[in-house]
Amino acid sequence: MGSASIDVIPYNGALLAANLLSSVQNIVLADFGTQLSGTITDTDGILGPGDDGIATFQGNPISYVGSGTATPGVFVPGVGTVPLGTTVDLVVFEAGGQMYFHYPAGDLDLTGAIAVVVDIDPTPYPIFSPACFVADTMIATPDGERRAIDLRPGDRVRDIHGRDHAILWTSQRHVALSSCGSETRATLAPVTLPPALTGGDGGRSLSVSRNHLILMQHAALQLHFGLDQALVPAGAFAGFGGTTDLSARAVTYVHIMCDSHVILRANGTAAETFFPGPQAMAALGPLQRRDFHADPRRTALVARMCHAAAVLTMQEARFLLAEISQAEMADLAA
Repeated sequence: MGSASIDVIPYNGALLAANLLSSVQNIVLADFGTQLSGTITDTDGILGPGDDGIATFQGNPISYVGSGTATPGVFVPGVGTVPLGTTVDLVVFEAGGQMYFHYPAGDLDLTGAIAVVVDIDPTPYPIFSPACFVADTMIATPDGERRAIDLRPGDRVRDIHGRDHAILWTSQRHVALSSCGSETRATLAPVTLPPALTGGDGGRSLSVSRNHLILMQHAALQLHFGLDQALVPAGAFAGFGGTTDLSARAVTYVHIMCDSHVILRANGTAAETFFPGPQAMAALGPLQRRDFHADPRRTALVARMCHAAAVLTMQEARFLLAEISQAEMADLAA
């Protein structure tokens, strides 16, 4: 069972879960308490109705309410409260007799607002971090390198074998790290990998989300897993040469998906494109999921796409890196 520290805001108003799910609601700011942090546990990192009584928050069983969006509500004379401002993802659940609002990408900008306009349904939501590139990552294409954020469907990327692939879907997610608590910030902040660690060319480091998969080739893979190469989560490198970048106030992440799982060069490092597996799909926000499923070609790929290489779990990858680190230290001491 996985766990993560998240920031939540207690809701102390009179609305029940059924009210929140029945229609769009305007909730005045006075109905909310002070933000706090706590530990949430879940079997698969996807919070939904099936987790009722299984997932926990601060040790208390969770009753899932729903996910959707929240928008600052501003008073307009003659009209009333209207949604005006940046809409963000929202997850609502109950635990220990208290209802909580969780903003996965950081708090709403409530400057000038008098209320929060809430629109949720029972759709499950990922509570762990997504897998994607930082926006200014340079991606290999047939025409040279281009920034990840500038790529669009129909553009082509070049894989590590020199083959070209058309992009089928791109998406962006902005995370306001400065409004996250320390633990949540550490989960959502990018992990930076130096080229010496990943074998990347060009002498550039690579920053990606902690669940993004990096292609690794090392003799220890054959020794411990019988593999010549494997995809490993970037977060596994933290403490083994990789660092979590806690300095940024915000980060924009970018998904790039082709019609197959591609290993391409990102800042010279071999890294994956978006793989629409169960956890990755669940890690998309409601707006991203809606956009993804707008094209049936993308939906069809969810069931039939295969990984481009074997994949190690975070635990397996950290075990491998610890073994490599110990062996290197032993060599230095010899």
